Amino acid sequence: MDLGKKSPLFQTKLTMNNLLDISIGVAEGGVVNFNAMHQLLGAIIHKLKLGDCEVQCEPVDDLTMLLNLKRRLYEWNVLSFLFYLRKFLNYKLNIS
Repeated sequence: MDLGKKSPLFQTKLTMNNLLDISIGVAEGGVVNFNAMHQLLGAIIHKLKLGDCEVQCEPVDDLTMLLNLKRRLYEWNVLSFLFYLRKFLNYKLNIS
Protein backbone atom coordinates (compact mmCIF):
# COMPACT_ATOMS: atom_id res chain seq x y z
CA MET A 1 0.00 0.00 0.00
CA ASP A 2 1.41 3.38 -0.96
CA LEU A 3 0.71 5.56 2.07
CA GLY A 4 2.23 8.62 0.42
CA LYS A 5 -0.65 8.83 -2.04
CA LYS A 6 -3.53 7.24 -0.12
CA SER A 7 -3.33 8.67 3.39
CA PRO A 8 -4.53 12.24 4.04
CA LEU A 9 -1.80 12.53 6.71
CA PHE A 10 0.84 12.85 4.00
CA GLN A 11 -0.95 15.45 1.89
CA THR A 12 -0.23 19.17 2.06
CA LYS A 13 -3.79 20.17 1.14
CA LEU A 14 -6.65 18.55 3.02
CA THR A 15 -10.38 19.04 3.01
CA MET A 16 -11.96 20.23 6.24
CA ASN A 17 -13.64 16.82 6.47
CA ASN A 18 -10.19 15.17 6.32
CA LEU A 19 -8.93 17.47 9.08
CA LEU A 20 -11.97 16.70 11.18
CA ASP A 21 -11.40 12.96 10.74
CA ILE A 22 -7.72 13.30 11.58
CA SER A 23 -8.36 15.46 14.64
CA ILE A 24 -11.20 13.53 16.32
CA GLY A 25 -12.72 10.99 13.96
CA VAL A 26 -10.26 8.16 13.44
CA ALA A 27 -8.59 7.71 16.82
CA GLU A 28 -9.77 5.83 19.88
CA GLY A 29 -12.57 7.40 21.86
CA GLY A 30 -11.38 10.41 23.80
CA VAL A 31 -8.20 10.91 21.76
CA VAL A 32 -7.73 14.26 20.04
CA ASN A 33 -5.03 15.29 17.55
CA PHE A 34 -4.66 18.88 18.72
CA ASN A 35 -2.40 19.89 15.83
CA ALA A 36 -5.04 18.83 13.29
CA MET A 37 -7.78 20.41 15.44
CA HIS A 38 -5.83 23.69 15.53
CA GLN A 39 -5.45 23.62 11.74
CA LEU A 40 -9.15 22.87 11.27
CA LEU A 41 -10.29 25.68 13.56
CA GLY A 42 -7.81 28.06 11.92
CA ALA A 43 -9.20 27.15 8.49
CA ILE A 44 -12.77 27.73 9.68
CA ILE A 45 -11.85 31.10 11.18
CA HIS A 46 -10.05 32.08 7.97
CA LYS A 47 -12.91 30.90 5.73
CA LEU A 48 -15.50 32.80 7.76
CA LYS A 49 -13.20 35.86 7.95
CA LEU A 50 -13.38 35.92 11.75
CA GLY A 51 -9.64 36.36 12.35
CA ASP A 52 -9.92 40.01 13.41
CA CYS A 53 -13.03 39.60 15.59
CA GLU A 54 -12.42 40.35 19.25
CA VAL A 55 -13.54 37.93 21.95
CA GLN A 56 -14.38 38.88 25.53
CA CYS A 57 -12.34 36.62 27.82
CA GLU A 58 -12.61 36.38 31.58
CA PRO A 59 -9.26 36.78 33.36
CA VAL A 60 -8.06 33.53 34.91
CA ASP A 61 -5.29 33.31 37.49
CA ASP A 62 -2.70 30.54 37.42
CA LEU A 63 -4.16 28.69 40.40
CA THR A 64 -7.64 28.56 38.86
CA MET A 65 -6.18 27.36 35.57
CA LEU A 66 -4.19 24.60 37.33
CA LEU A 67 -7.21 23.47 39.36
CA ASN A 68 -9.36 23.35 36.22
CA LEU A 69 -6.67 21.35 34.42
CA LYS A 70 -6.39 18.94 37.35
CA ARG A 71 -10.18 18.46 37.38
CA ARG A 72 -10.27 17.87 33.63
CA LEU A 73 -7.41 15.36 33.78
CA TYR A 74 -9.19 13.53 36.60
CA GLU A 75 -12.47 13.47 34.62
CA TRP A 76 -10.63 12.27 31.50
CA ASN A 77 -8.96 9.45 33.44
CA VAL A 78 -12.29 8.35 34.89
CA LEU A 79 -13.99 8.48 31.48
CA SER A 80 -11.05 6.73 29.85
CA PHE A 81 -11.14 4.01 32.51
CA LEU A 82 -14.89 3.53 32.03
CA PHE A 83 -14.45 3.38 28.24
CA TYR A 84 -11.80 0.65 28.48
CA LEU A 85 -13.75 -1.19 31.18
CA ARG A 86 -16.83 -1.27 28.94
CA LYS A 87 -14.71 -2.42 26.01
CA PHE A 88 -13.16 -5.17 28.14
CA LEU A 89 -16.51 -6.34 29.52
CA ASN A 90 -18.08 -6.34 26.05
CA TYR A 91 -15.21 -8.51 24.84
CA LYS A 92 -15.36 -10.91 27.81
CA LEU A 93 -19.15 -11.18 27.76
CA ASN A 94 -19.27 -11.16 23.95
CA ILE A 95 -21.82 -8.35 23.81
CA SER A 96 -21.86 -5.02 22.04
